[in-house]
Amino acid sequence: MHHQAFEYTTKFWETYSDVPKFAVTMLIEGHENTGHVAALMDQDLANLVSGKTLNLSDTAVFIVADHGLHMGPLFVLGLESADLENKLPVLIALLPQSFVHSNRRLEETLFSNEQALITAFDVHSTLSDFSLPEQEDSHPPNRPTTSLAADAYGTEQSSSLFRHIPASRTCDTAGIPQQFCKCVSP
Repeated sequence: MHHQAFEYTTKFWETYSDVPKFAVTMLIEGHENTGHVAALMDQDLANLVSGKTLNLSDTAVFIVADHGLHMGPLFVLGLESADLENKLPVLIALLPQSFVHSNRRLEETLFSNEQALITAFDVHSTLSDFSLPEQEDSHPPNRPTTSLAADAYGTEQSSSLFRHIPASRTCDTAGIPQQFCKCVSP
């Protein structure tokens, strides 16, 4: 299935090469219990995000999952780590080097947030930052006062990954329901 999705994304990117764009490509290869089907797309995905298929030198790519593993040997064996694995969806942000290196503070913030507890609201805030016009001496851009999730912005429940997320953030302060909390007490 991923071949069609990647082909469509590539055609879309090439057709609108001269304008800013936003694309979402959804893949279902991970929804089978052996992991073999997901492995079949490894090389194609690597070619896509490495720039071998498309020129992505000025493009931010986010690889996001809605949940971690939820089937397979870990779950058959009833291991406690299986539940934890399910609560840890992947988020990979591939940002243009020119963007990251354009501001030392941004680079430091991204590095400090690398292991932060984040939510889908944070990803939304981060993506929203890309839609705002650049302002001089404001990188990342200042958050507008109105938005679809305005009541969440500026709180611990929503923060762009381009802004510092405190290491002390908890599932409770991030608005993550306890049944989905990945924090484990020692």
